[in-house]
Formats: sequence, structure tokens, C-alpha cells
Amino acid sequence: MYKTIIVACLLLLASAARAVELSVEERSGIARVAEPVTCGVPLPRGMVKSPEELVLLHEDDVVPVEIRKVSLWPDSSLRWVHLDFQASAEAGGKQIYSLDKGPAQKVGTRLEVNENPRGLTVTTGRIRVEVRRKGFNVFDRVALAGGEGKYAQELVGPHHRGLVAQAGDMEYTAARDKSSELSVESRGAMRVVLRAEGGLKSESGAELLHYICRLYFYNDSPVIRLAVTVENRDSVIENKITLQGLQVEVPTVFREKGVAVYIGQADKDISSVLGGPGSEAFIQAGSSTEYSLGGVFQGWSGGDPQSRDSDRLGWIGLGSEKGAAAVGLRCFWQMHPSSLEVVADEGMLRAGLIPVRLKKTVDLYSGVARTHYLRFAFTDRNDHELLCSLTAACQKPLTAVAEPAYYCRTSRAFGPLVERNLALYPEENRALVRRVEEEFDKGLLNMLSMVKSRTKNGVTVEGFGFLEWGDGMHHIWVKGDKDPRNIAWNGHYYDLPHITALEFYRSGKWLYYDYFLSRAWHLMDIQVTHFAPGNWMNGANRYCPPTDHVRIDPADPRDFTSAKVFVSNTTNHHKTQGLFDRYYLTGDERALEVALKAARYAQSFGAYSDFIQPRGAGFQVLTLLAAYEYSGDKEYLETAGRTFQLWRQHFAENEAKFTQGYFMVGFLLEAFTDYYNITGDKQVLDVIRQAVDWMHTNRPYEKYSNMALGIGLLASQPDGAAYLDLEKEYLETWHGVWDNPFKDFGLNGRGIARALYYFTSEAQGAH
Repeated sequence: MYKTIIVACLLLLASAARAVELSVEERSGIARVAEPVTCGVPLPRGMVKSPEELVLLHEDDVVPVEIRKVSLWPDSSLRWVHLDFQASAEAGGKQIYSLDKGPAQKVGTRLEVNENPRGLTVTTGRIRVEVRRKGFNVFDRVALAGGEGKYAQELVGPHHRGLVAQAGDMEYTAARDKSSELSVESRGAMRVVLRAEGGLKSESGAELLHYICRLYFYNDSPVIRLAVTVENRDSVIENKITLQGLQVEVPTVFREKGVAVYIGQADKDISSVLGGPGSEAFIQAGSSTEYSLGGVFQGWSGGDPQSRDSDRLGWIGLGSEKGAAAVGLRCFWQMHPSSLEVVADEGMLRAGLIPVRLKKTVDLYSGVARTHYLRFAFTDRNDHELLCSLTAACQKPLTAVAEPAYYCRTSRAFGPLVERNLALYPEENRALVRRVEEEFDKGLLNMLSMVKSRTKNGVTVEGFGFLEWGDGMHHIWVKGDKDPRNIAWNGHYYDLPHITALEFYRSGKWLYYDYFLSRAWHLMDIQVTHFAPGNWMNGANRYCPPTDHVRIDPADPRDFTSAKVFVSNTTNHHKTQGLFDRYYLTGDERALEVALKAARYAQSFGAYSDFIQPRGAGFQVLTLLAAYEYSGDKEYLETAGRTFQLWRQHFAENEAKFTQGYFMVGFLLEAFTDYYNITGDKQVLDVIRQAVDWMHTNRPYEKYSNMALGIGLLASQPDGAAYLDLEKEYLETWHGVWDNPFKDFGLNGRGIARALYYFTSEAQGAH
């Protein structure tokens, strides 16, 4: 009866706005039980003013959920919210939820955060975890819940490991930094986030790397998620650290003979028993080779992770009558060299982000960072399948997504954007739209194939590795030479992550979602620079295409050693929208942190007066507008407006609107289109019209499809009918498969998804 009354009330209250249907789909073939879900949902303008006006339903039941405000519409209603709840799903199954207007529901929570003399203690109802403030060691203690609210069995005791690195044959640990900081970044009924920050230091106190570690705890859950970032903050851009090792190490109580060990495998996991002193280890050496060392697995080798591409790979666990502990490492084989190890003598769970025992080094140049995502589970049951469910699930965490029609036409969070549905277009426009969308899909599949293997100028390269994962090979300078300094990478030309995020919203295809996430991950760490706060380069972008990830083009293409380490001192290579996309969709605080860092860099230029390369002003304005829409800070919008006014003045004073960089004009038009959509400033239409008319008259054979969005805006005006045919001409040049698959897809694909809106019946019927 009570449930019926609640549901009836919710339906009445929802009359002003349609409920948001969200699907949670299990894609790894691993059953999930009460898995923590964090996801972002856009809301239509005016739907609600506060998270307390929303409720989550599943099969007419109210679901315990924490809803957080993310960004606002200009009328102060919620534009984006983040949800935290827990979901169960059968392997390959799907669950449907509904986010609706309704009375605030009090969530019964067992989550608590308390101060202690050494740091913070978090209790979830299943585990109690002590985290040190000074000398951070990831988990100082972990204990299982006992009866009557007590925490009895300790699985992790005080230690001096945690985050560990090796360089120059010296060891550096976070635990040696007595000035480290620990804070509660977020606290709610369903989720608590702690943020630890400090340095990896030697015994003498010398700092190797800066680290930021976020620990995520969930209500009544045995799961702890870690987001571990290391940054080389050296101010001299040519300097590098040669890492010999980087590990997360947690010593457990499972040290006695007879402890069970479980190792995730593609088809059937390995189960064995620790037989005494020595090591049981599963090590991933590359994307196409794997082998295990120690114990009963001595000498075993084989397997091909890339061809098997299984989400069951990438976790390891220990268990006995005391309980169990396990760890999963996201993108385990894609970011090789990686390892997951058990050390019997110490009960050690070790996730090797760069395994020291493999003797493979990685050069981390100044300003470069790398983030890894791990998932730990501590349970009172030594249950192999449960451990697999809790930790292997880190490869594709459950998330909740809406239908494309909701993202595009209902929420309107992305401005004029429509889902893939030919019925939305007049008959005469459908063939063009169908071709454009088919070319998007062909281009995506082509890029995915080139990530697996691309041969150019006699060298075959894959897009997997510690620095490589999330990018794709662009060019080989000297034929046949495999030296890493000879390889130029794409570097996410023209914000490829944002382009593919929009296509996910339009299509609902998981391939776009996964591709976008991995590209935004790389952009976040490698392409945006990470120096100490106050450094003028902090938040700048690398040049594209970056040779060896960090260099500009070689002065002599026949000598790749002449390529200098370089950071772009303009916004010509800036891209930030994909980072905001990642934060909106997943709630990844690291993505937001970096996006705002990059926005501050773009803001530092003030009005952008370089008229030689239109992309510089274009991407500065796009970054500023993305930051404004997230934060509501009008300084971002005002700076974008000043850049626009400089271009307006430039057009008034110069007959030649552009003197070079003609392929970049579309980026500038896209930025001004967004500025118009936000401000309604009619002056923008005149500037875009001048730019389009000048290009069409003076560069008639250079029809770049990235100009279609700006032309479409003109076509939507009362006197703009002639521009609709012109927009079609420019879109006819779009195709998805290019000789340079990543750069040219990004170059030509900018704005196209949104340009299609102007061919819809809705847009054409507006006037």
C-alpha cells in the first residue's frame, strides 16, 4: 500500500517533465551484485531546481540514491546531476531505472567518516578503513565488520608500502612524505571520496613525483575504488624521469601456508594454493604476450590478451577462513607493462603499473602525468566468484545511460543536436544524413583497427602501452626505424574525444562511449601539461602531432633526434571539451580538475589577438564556453566575448578575412556559433556570414566539412534559405576513413554531428 501511494505521488509530481529512463547494461559477461554506480544525467531546462526534487525508481521501488548538483541552466535549474546508487545485473543482463520528479527520500546510510589522531577512518558497514594523513600508504588498516557494529577481523595492518616507485636504482614511497595532505573531497549518503596528495620520496627526502590519490568508499559495500595519478612537475620541460617501477602495494594478513590465490583469465580463472615462501605472480608484459612467474606457475607463458580481449583479465585475489582480498586494475593489458602479483611471505597484493621485476623502463617527461584506476575488495567470504564480480568488473564498471532521444532533444544540454533517426528529416535530406552517419561509423571502425596495429613508413605500431594507450600513431619520420623518438602520435587533434562523445549521445553505441573514454583519459594525462601550480605552462597542451608524445616536429625530417621537447604556448592545440564530457558522464573528479586547469590557461590569454591561425581563437573560446557552462563564472564568458569582438573588428578593417589556415575556419565558426547560442548576440551572425561568404567566394575549392555547423546556423535564420544548399555542399566532402585516420577524422568531423540538426523538419519549420 505504502509503495503504491509513493508511486502515485511521483507520477502526479512528474507532470511538468517526463521521467528520464536509464538503462544499466552488463557488458563484460560477469554477474554484478550491488555494484556501486556513478553516472551523469543531463536535465531539461526548468525541470528542477534542487537534487532533493528528484527520486530514482526501479520496478516501482524507490532506490537509495545520492544525487549531486553538477551544473546549472541560466535560470538556475539543474542542467547536469550525478547519481550514486548500487545495481545488480546478471551477466549480459540489463536493468531499467527511472529518474523522476518526486519527494526527497531519506537514504539510510552506514557510511561514516571520523577523524583520528593519524588521519581519517571510514566505515561503510562492511569494512572499516584507516587512512593516514602524514606518510600516506593507501590503506593503513582494513578490518571486516563484525557483529553489533564492531569491526573484528583485520585484513590489512599498519605498513610502510602503499604507493611505491623506483628510479635510478633508488626506491621512493608516498609513505616517506610526512607533509602529505588528506581531505574529505566529497561526503554523501552513498559515497565518500578522500583525496590524498603529496610526493613520492626517497629515504633522504628527495622527491621523485607528485601524486594525487582519490579513494572512493560506498555505503554498505566491501569495494574501494582508487584513482592514482602521478605527475612529473619539474619546471624544465626537457627534463625526464626514467621510471624503473611504479606499484600500488597492500600487505594483507594472508601469509600462512594454504591460502587460496585466484588469477583472472580470459575464459576460466586460475585457482591455486600458496605453498609457502616465494611468490605467486601473474605478470602482463605486453598486449600480445603474457606470462606468470613463481610457485606452481613457474615458467608458464602464453596467451594473447589483445586477441582474447576479455574483461576477466586484470584481477587477482587471496582468501582463507579469515576472509578474502582482491584487486583489479582497469585497462590492465592495454596500459602494459602491467602486473598483478601475490607475494606469499608478506601476503602482499601488488598492482604493478610499471612492474620493477620486468626491467622495462618508461620515460616520464616534465609536465606528463598518468592516472590508473584500481578496485579493491575486502570480504568476509573466501568466494572466488564474488571476488571476480567485485574486482574484474573494474574493466567496464556499470553505468546508467539514457536513450539518444533524451540526451539530444529532451535534455537539450548540448544545444541543437538530434539523435540518429531519419524520421526527423524531410525525405529530401535523408540520403545525405544517412551517408554522413555511415561515414562516422566507418571512421570509428577504421580508427579502432589502427589502434590495434598501424604500419606506416616501414614501422608497425600499436596504440597500447603506459603512455600510448588512448592515442594512435600519426607518422613515422625515418623509414624503418623503431626508435620511440621516431614516432609521431595523433595527440587528439581537434578534440577527438568530444567528437566521439557527441556521437555516443546521438547513437547510443557503446563503441563510441568506450573510444571516447580512453581518448579523454589520454588527453587528461598526456596532452594537457601538469606543472606545479603557478607555472605559466600549467594546463597548456602539447603540440600536435607530438613526436614521442612530448616533442615538436623534427627540424630535419630525416633526423628524428632533432625533435625538441615542446609545450604549445598558444591555444592552437588546445582541447578541453572532451574532459568536461568525461566528468559529466562518469563523475571522474580528475577529469574536472584537469579541465579547469586547462580553462584557466585559456583564460590567461585574455582577448586572443592571433588572426593568422583561426583555430587558436576558436579553441580558446570553445574552452572558455565549456568552463562557463560548467561553473557559471561569467569571467569565462566575458573573455570569450572580448575575443569575438577582436575578430569582429578585424573583419571590419580587412577585406581578406583570412590569410592562411583556411582549414581552421570551421573551428572559429563553431566557437562563435556556441557563443551565439549562449548570448543571442546578433552581431555574431554577421561575422559568421562574412566568414562563410568570403570563404565561398575566395576559396571555392576548399570546402571543409567542419564549416557546416556555422553555415547551418545561417540557414536557420529567416533570410537564410540559400545557406541550406551551401551547407549540403560542404557536408558532401565529409568521409570517415582517411589516410591519416585520427587527425583527419578530427579535423573534418568537428561540428558535423550538430550541423545535421539544421536539416531536420524542426529546424526548417521554424521559419
